[in-house]
Amino acid sequence: THTYTTPGSGTETVPLGASQVVMTVDGAGGGANSAHNGGNGGKAVKTLAIGAADWGATLSYYVGYGAAGVSGNTTTAGNGDASTLTGTLTTGSISMSGNGGGGASTTAGAAGTATGGDTNTTGGGAVGGAASGDPGVLGTAGFHGTVQVAYT
Repeated sequence: THTYTTPGSGTETVPLGASQVVMTVDGAGGGANSAHNGGNGGKAVKTLAIGAADWGATLSYYVGYGAAGVSGNTTTAGNGDASTLTGTLTTGSISMSGNGGGGASTTAGAAGTATGGDTNTTGGGAVGGAASGDPGVLGTAGFHGTVQVAYT
């Protein structure tokens, strides 16, 4: 299992001998303000059977940044970034996205959606920031996204 949690892009190579891959992308959380939480990112999960023709294939990923928190009860915080995984295997193209959670404003941030998985869960990804409860104190940042690739 390879789990990527540092924001930014990279590649993943399918190892020799793998017969199945389970891929998970979690969008980053939205930032909070003083009164409202940021939205959680979306989560996509996909399972594929793979074989010798896929060994050595490269998948590209991007881990999304969590959004910063802001002060003030109605100040709009940033949205979390999407986390993505793309590539082509013999069973088809992979194009997965866990979209980032929404930033807080006059209400809590919206939950991020997800696409490209066998299962796509709105709000099932990285946690959004938490409200501080004090208009002069920043809400917390949303958590960064995650990309995980597990082989058997």
